[in-house]
Amino acid sequence: AGLVLVIIAFRRREPVWAVLLLVSGPLLAQARYESVLAGAAVTLLGYVRLVELGTPLIGRVVAATAVFGFLPYAWQRAFPFEFGAELLVPGQSFFSAGYFFSNVGAALKVLALPEHLGWAQVLQSALAVVAVAAIASGRLNPDKPVRGFPLAVFVAAVAVGFCVILALVWGDLRAPFITRLGLPVAAAIAMLAGLLAGKLAGLHGRMPLYAMLGASLLAVGSAAFAIRDHQYDELGLGPGLNASLDWLERERPGCRVLVVTPYSAFFPLHGYSVLMPHQVVALAPDIDRRIAAGEIQEIVAFHVMRSGPGSSATPALFKQATRVQANRTAVLLIAPVLGLGDDNRWTNVRCSKAPP
Repeated sequence: AGLVLVIIAFRRREPVWAVLLLVSGPLLAQARYESVLAGAAVTLLGYVRLVELGTPLIGRVVAATAVFGFLPYAWQRAFPFEFGAELLVPGQSFFSAGYFFSNVGAALKVLALPEHLGWAQVLQSALAVVAVAAIASGRLNPDKPVRGFPLAVFVAAVAVGFCVILALVWGDLRAPFITRLGLPVAAAIAMLAGLLAGKLAGLHGRMPLYAMLGASLLAVGSAAFAIRDHQYDELGLGPGLNASLDWLERERPGCRVLVVTPYSAFFPLHGYSVLMPHQVVALAPDIDRRIAAGEIQEIVAFHVMRSGPGSSATPALFKQATRVQANRTAVLLIAPVLGLGDDNRWTNVRCSKAPP
């Protein structure tokens, strides 16, 4: 939707579209923490469009300043977010030029090798490289085929944001949780590849036919890779959660189980009550009331962790947990929640339908 808005704003002469693009950036920034980069790129493009339309300087300054009114209160105050800092080792920083080159190598492997995003991405990357060379040599005009959309500005904005990611301690695109940060770059590569493909098809006078043929081949290749679902397997979280659901259906059939887990969005979809670990202490009186009313028959905690190299430390609650190998990359840890610290108030809370 943001990309469509960018295209419309650069095709229409009314400044209102540029202003709409300008304020869309902060709205995008509130989706997830990494979406701040996409929001910054969209806002920059909105300001660039105002300059192109000849908007007076005072108008551009007022519009750009008003954008910050759409940001959350914490962002306006530049409030420090502490979440995630505990994952760093002593002396390690969030951003460093030292991360850049190793992350560049990882990004090239993701975008140029079929293992992560499939052969369709490899083909698009190759076409994009040729397109950049053709643009630099003057043999390919990036503006005319897309009716004035400043492709160079878009690619430059994406590149600037991607450089920030490459300097991040978690900027290795090969990591399953991080691959999504490379999607804006993949989009820019797809646009460059499409530009060249359209040019090549047009040389033969049968652009629709060749374009449809090429798109069909890409779709077949992408479908085969999607069925394999490499990232799902590597991430391990999905297999682990599915294993937890299988365990509940097998070991606690028909039981009213309260699940304690960080993955709170998954279990309500399957009919289970769920609490985040930090909520248990605060809601202990309510849990006691629901146990007395028969609404809760057992409390079980689930945790998914990676197995093998790079695995994290086992949380204290799960030191004696049941371990289920969900797939080759993930282990599901299952532990009964017996109480709060030394207060084992829920020791006898066990579903009568559970196997002995």
